[in-house]
Amino acid sequence: MHRFIKRLPIVAQFLVIVGFLFTLALVQNLFDRTGLEGLFASSSQKVPNQDNQVKAISLACLFSEELKPNQTLETLLSAKGLPRELITRLSEPLRKIVNLRKLKPGELLSLWSSPDSNYVLLEYEKSPTEIYQVAKNHEDVNAYPVPVYLDKRIATSSAVIENSLWEALVDQVKSPELVVKLADIFAWEIDFLTETRPGDKLRLVYEEVYKDNQFIESGEILAAEVQMSGQVYHAYLYEDPGGHRGYYNDQGKSLRKTFLKSPLNFRRISSGFSYSRRHPLFHSNRPHYGVDYAAPIGSPVIATADGVVRYAGWKGGLGKYIEVRHSNGWVTGYGHLSRFAPGIIPGRRIEQQQVIGYVGTTGWTTGPHLHYQVEISGRYVNPLKMQAPAGSPVKSEYLADFLRQKDKLLGDLNSVNFILASAKN
Repeated sequence: MHRFIKRLPIVAQFLVIVGFLFTLALVQNLFDRTGLEGLFASSSQKVPNQDNQVKAISLACLFSEELKPNQTLETLLSAKGLPRELITRLSEPLRKIVNLRKLKPGELLSLWSSPDSNYVLLEYEKSPTEIYQVAKNHEDVNAYPVPVYLDKRIATSSAVIENSLWEALVDQVKSPELVVKLADIFAWEIDFLTETRPGDKLRLVYEEVYKDNQFIESGEILAAEVQMSGQVYHAYLYEDPGGHRGYYNDQGKSLRKTFLKSPLNFRRISSGFSYSRRHPLFHSNRPHYGVDYAAPIGSPVIATADGVVRYAGWKGGLGKYIEVRHSNGWVTGYGHLSRFAPGIIPGRRIEQQQVIGYVGTTGWTTGPHLHYQVEISGRYVNPLKMQAPAGSPVKSEYLADFLRQKDKLLGDLNSVNFILASAKN
């Protein structure tokens, strides 16, 4: 190196020496500021600095806390001592992607910060599968959803009913939501709380959702079988190549019908249909053109089919009453309501399963219940025995594909042995 420099002109030698000394000073200055550990350390966070260069930083968790009843994002952060200005800067971008007015108790908020507080990270976990973050890096603040990676596993279960569907199945699955999903699938075919009998059987194939090997929720039911009073019902989830999906029976006919079996999700029947029954208040035989469903006051009442509200008001002994006109001359009525759902007025179009009112005791009643009645072309019919028109079946061009998938799922169902709940316990 020394011989190489001596061969250069005097001016060039001077420039090389100055450049070398400048580089040495720069490295020394960097070492003095960061130390040896700072030059080679790794960190859990890498963020762009003001020069758009990526650098690693360390974050400390300041708190991780669930929201309490009536607590908002702002009140929680304020209680933790955050300045008002910082709370505003973190909440404003988050407000653009999350409705902060709908935060619920039990949802998790966590806050991290770098040692110099230049980098702050706020995380809002609405559920294990829905997470959002707000990152403040110096003056830049950004909010974004966090990708969540889930693992779906296939599971099976079965039950023999002794008292009710709920009691038979709820202790055999990881989430009671699965029982509700099963009832919803057969909502057009079976009223589980009024039609099941001891000895009825069911089995199902379904998904379970996991995150980091921890159970999160029950996924979709892929196939189900219900044996009731010698009759077998099947349901298979199928999505055709055109993107239309639904539950179908063995022949590819839709389980969805124009009318639900019942206007309530959880209830027990207290009075059956009769053209003449002894009235509990007047102690005389009077026609009873409907079915009474006993349920707690305030239980939501749903429309059993699409239609248009024809009447919503007081109707004698039926109290607060809603009448809905459907296609093909069908009319349904809902009586003894405590109140109507918002927007339920004559002329309003409603959809199947839409909440239209709430169970009450208005009119002539001996206790809280819903009176439900059905007319077809002006004639009252028994809601429990009527045959509602079915929905669209699997398209003919996709039927062969459906049958192949159905046969596979049916084989999976047949491999599941029936288990008596009391025997398992």
